[in-house]
Amino acid sequence: LALSSKRKINPLLVFILISFLSLNGLHAPSIVQAKMVSSSVKQGITAFEEKNYEQAKKHFIDAQLENPENKKLYYNIGTAAYMNEEFDQAKTSFKHALESEDKSLRHDAQYNLANTHYRLGNLEDAINEYENILKEFPEDTKAKENLEFVKKKKQEKKQQESKCDKDKQDKDNKNSDKKQDKDKDKNQDQKNKDQKEQNRQDQENSKNDQGN
Repeated sequence: LALSSKRKINPLLVFILISFLSLNGLHAPSIVQAKMVSSSVKQGITAFEEKNYEQAKKHFIDAQLENPENKKLYYNIGTAAYMNEEFDQAKTSFKHALESEDKSLRHDAQYNLANTHYRLGNLEDAINEYENILKEFPEDTKAKENLEFVKKKKQEKKQQESKCDKDKQDKDNKNSDKKQDKDKDKNQDQKNKDQKEQNRQDQENSKNDQGN
């Protein structure tokens, strides 16, 4: 799933929120800056803005080691990992961020976790996460859009798997028919061969009878 490079900064939030919009209906993760900004966090944000996601992740990990109880740092690690296409690490980090008492952070972490599940191909898990978001935030239009998008993808996948199963069955049936025809031809050849041998023996017996 391709991601656009457009960046949007919302100055009204208590912390910086930078959102990346993806193509085909999904929104990529957001990155949150902790209130107490350490040098590592600042370096991480700079690296992130320069699209050096691996370096950004390392800086956020350094910050998290200095402040292990700050769930926003897990969120930042998950975001950098996601953008670096390290989706298993992103999933783990977002799950840690979900333990936060900050309702807004939990929302964003769950939203990004849903996106991560989608990128990992776990469509059912993605659907469950979006539905859980909408239970608490029914006006979340992005979650609604993503939910419908993933449901559509799940249906398309199901149809594709059904088509593949049908094609396989048709191929197996065709191969089975070919084998039956081949066996039938083989049996007929053997019958012809046996009949030819029987005719030869009959002719020899007939000559022997005439000779006697």
